[in-house]
Amino acid sequence: MPSVEIGLLSDRLDENELSELTVGLERKGVDPLPEADASAGRAIATGIDEAAITELMDRLEGHEVAADIYLPMDFDVRLDVMGVRAASLTALLMVLEEVAEDLDINDPDGLDEEEEDDEDIYAEDLDLMESRQRVVWRALYEGAQEAEEHGLCLFISD
Repeated sequence: MPSVEIGLLSDRLDENELSELTVGLERKGVDPLPEADASAGRAIATGIDEAAITELMDRLEGHEVAADIYLPMDFDVRLDVMGVRAASLTALLMVLEEVAEDLDINDPDGLDEEEEDDEDIYAEDLDLMESRQRVVWRALYEGAQEAEEHGLCLFISD
């Protein structure tokens, strides 16, 4: 099952992949990775609902920030290095704030009155999927904030 973790880039990439990513970032004019607090690495969420994370990643893809690894830096491109997609934590946080509105994250109930009265099975399934996406959203958002604070990367793995 998918998981969201934060940690050092060197924990996930081998030397060749790390070198390729560094060169790719340099070519795009991105500064080197900041110093990181390795002791802050941890699993944020494990056993994530696969359908919910797929739906949320599709939303991120619409903003061109869907990735496997989010780096603690600000840049506008998404890099693909040896089959691993990398994007900016800063960009992820900005897009997650936009997606929060779509998922009614700021609404404590998360539902409109009209939806509460609708007993259509499709609407109930949609509500359940959005509820699951909210759980994934929170894991990504909290993980991204913590990773950025400690100079770590955010990893989404299968």
